[in-house]
Amino acid sequence: MLLYIIISNGKVQYETLSCCLSTLIFDRLAQPSARIQIVCYFYLLY
Repeated sequence: MLLYIIISNGKVQYETLSCCLSTLIFDRLAQPSARIQIVCYFYLLY
């Protein structure tokens, strides 16, 4: 599974890509001036 690390206003979230995109869009709409970064992504091997 590919996970993305999102830093949004100091919060760190680990999400899949679809959740990641919806979170970014939602946060951007809620707080247009917010700095939102996708820091990196990594594979989790199960």
